[in-house]
Amino acid sequence: MKRSPLSRGFRRALCALSILLPLLGLLADCGLFDLRNPASSGGQGEVPWDTPTEPRIALANLKTATEARAIGNYERSLTTDYVFRFDPYDVAADTVWHRDKELAGMGALFNNEATVRLTWTVRDSGHIGENRYYRNLGYRLVFRRSASDSVVIVGLSVMYFKMDGVQWLIYRWADVKDTNQPNLPSWGYARLNPSLKSP
Repeated sequence: MKRSPLSRGFRRALCALSILLPLLGLLADCGLFDLRNPASSGGQGEVPWDTPTEPRIALANLKTATEARAIGNYERSLTTDYVFRFDPYDVAADTVWHRDKELAGMGALFNNEATVRLTWTVRDSGHIGENRYYRNLGYRLVFRRSASDSVVIVGLSVMYFKMDGVQWLIYRWADVKDTNQPNLPSWGYARLNPSLKSP
């Protein structure tokens, strides 16, 4: 009996599939097609990053970067002309840091071996022209080095954002000591004293 050409083609396809399917399974197992996050914390695993299409997302990215102690993602949150202004209570001189000094100071702070938790308390937000801001933005930053050794950093900040392409980035940050908790260091103090010794 003569075989139809269709059944011969069908058999060839089945033969090809029987060879290709195991190969595809091997490729899938090796992780070649796994999705990867673009930002890494330098050996601490992948750190999430969302495109900051709103200032609140930029603030969330800053929280994630700080908690992961990921200076690369922290840097991505800042404009190239970024400025940090200390509360005069914390410094006698050098009251302004530009981006490079900020990254060096925060990098030193991130070198602390600790579990880090950051909580923002949003009180007031608005805009100045096309730029946005958070005013009296409360923060509570906890560096827990061991069960019996934690440093709590509290304060307020005024944070200004502007669009850079399609992203909202921080271009100015003014730190304010929380007078309701005067015995606790501010984030500005922690930048100046990255070993986190008591003030």
